[in-house]
Amino acid sequence: MHPYIAVPATLALGWRAYSRDSLTPAGLVVACLTAVVHAIHPWSVFFALLVVFFLTGTAVTKVKHDVKARLTLSASGSSGGEGRRTHIQVLANSLVASIFILLHYRQLLAREKSGDANQGCWSYGSDLLVIGIVGNYAAVAADTFSSELGILSKSRPRLLTSWNFRQVPPGTNGGITFWGTMAGFLGASTIALTSVVLLPFCPVGPTSWSGKLFGGNQPGLAGGNGWGLQEKVAWVLAVTICGGLGSLLDSALGGWFQASVIDSRTGKVIEGNGGTKVLLSGSHIKKDGNGSRRVESGAGFLDNNAVNILMAATMSVAGCEKRTYERAVQNTSLPVRFSRGLHSRKISFAMAPTLKTSASSEIRKAIDDVTADTNKIPGCVLVVVNKDGKTLFEHASGRKGADSKAPMTLDSIFWIASCTKTITGIAVMQLIEQGKLTLDDADKIEELCPELKTIRILKNVNEHGEPELVEKKNRITMRMMLTHTAGFGYAFFNENIRRWGQPFGCDEFSGHESDILGQPLLFEPGTRWEYGVGIDWVGTVVERLSGISLNEYCQKNIFQPLGIKNISFFPSAEMKKNLAYLHQREAGGKIRERDHLLRRPLIVDGEDVAKTYNSGGGGCFARPAEYCGQ
Repeated sequence: MHPYIAVPATLALGWRAYSRDSLTPAGLVVACLTAVVHAIHPWSVFFALLVVFFLTGTAVTKVKHDVKARLTLSASGSSGGEGRRTHIQVLANSLVASIFILLHYRQLLAREKSGDANQGCWSYGSDLLVIGIVGNYAAVAADTFSSELGILSKSRPRLLTSWNFRQVPPGTNGGITFWGTMAGFLGASTIALTSVVLLPFCPVGPTSWSGKLFGGNQPGLAGGNGWGLQEKVAWVLAVTICGGLGSLLDSALGGWFQASVIDSRTGKVIEGNGGTKVLLSGSHIKKDGNGSRRVESGAGFLDNNAVNILMAATMSVAGCEKRTYERAVQNTSLPVRFSRGLHSRKISFAMAPTLKTSASSEIRKAIDDVTADTNKIPGCVLVVVNKDGKTLFEHASGRKGADSKAPMTLDSIFWIASCTKTITGIAVMQLIEQGKLTLDDADKIEELCPELKTIRILKNVNEHGEPELVEKKNRITMRMMLTHTAGFGYAFFNENIRRWGQPFGCDEFSGHESDILGQPLLFEPGTRWEYGVGIDWVGTVVERLSGISLNEYCQKNIFQPLGIKNISFFPSAEMKKNLAYLHQREAGGKIRERDHLLRRPLIVDGEDVAKTYNSGGGGCFARPAEYCGQ
């Protein structure tokens, strides 16, 4: 918040409290410090919420103050009613929010440092601390409105925590009335409306057609991160309900844990000064023969301030946790567990976005327009599924090859190249889940793959073609191989590996394990990232640990349990019949058919299958729909 706004606003609030004698000296100091905490945050909304709560809370406290004063008594013996608020009462209402504001400010600073372009606005479903802050003020505002206005209700309050909902004197902790409850929701709505006006929501804006269909600045309720009218209306309703429930929670906590003390002679509730506990006995208390004070309800463990803090903290955290749960289930579509879960159906907790009919038609036309010219894309199969595995769109267009008359169909088979890495990752995570392996156990990796113990780092290849190899210092772990930080590369990306393999060549698609497992490292394990054959090594670990080939392992533990028939490292005769051609673009721009890069798995049979390397980094062939989960 800009200092030229924050400083005079803070001084004005302090002066107002001082001039109206609404705070004790300590309360005034704490209130000013609280305002400073709210003001240092770059978003003005939190300071505005503090101001709205302070002004509306003060206003409802003054409504028919003389009437309320006659309904209760002060612990000091005078008439009741709200006196000057202490520093403890100020903290009871704002401490949780202040802590969350500081945490969120720190979060924004970290994002700014990391160069996050979206740190200036609030994306739908993100920044749970914001929900906690707004939820705090909605709850304390609702509680203030409910307690200050509810006591004026003509109907006698009923004790929320009693089994028979019995009537109690006005001002009893846990006592509620219909109109008092409605007043609580009114108080929460003032916070909700203030927040919806001032929060820096990320807007719903136009994007590319792909962004409109698959996220981008889609409305939050449609699976995106933007805030449209519907999301903002839902926000106001949610904050209002949250605040109203906070008021009821405060009543319940007060009814259970805060003693309501009644003056036996007048039947009025005695209020503790500054929200403190009311004494049942003491030298300054006038007594009659039967005792002048009695407990109407509550255990007396907490005073009013402690109840308020407990309620505010509970509602703030509950708001965050509720959104955490919603966000988690919105992103949940994986099997429950890698091993056992693959034998059972997928679990879904929330509805996923769907494609509009007009969008489907638009995508279909875009694909058909491109494949109409075989020199652009001869053929294409597009399958779109949601997070629950439900098919949103599927379309086959064009031909299986540039010079082929065979049409591309939904049953066409493709070499899925590096999409194989996902499958290999699932395989090894099953073994990790079973306790047979861990992500960081270098001893186990070297036991299974002793080659990795002695593998060296390629520093350079000189002009005579002689490689400079040095010993590595760090040991390789499964985590490094899975995250491409183990030191491996690809010959078709890295000039050093390509030169190292000369004059014989280094071909990761040959089907021979020596072309992959024989490669050196490019850098010290764990120090850099480079896309390479690390996932192929992961597949080798799976084979050596399980005692069977990677294809056999995946068929037995992944594909068969899921009913998948058309994904394999060695395509069946039926899959080969439906295989799409591989193409390459010549220097002049013309597209032509060519041999498959990964040719060996397509031509071997019998004993030669066992001699062919199962490439965990790029060896699978698949029908697109089955890879997507159909």
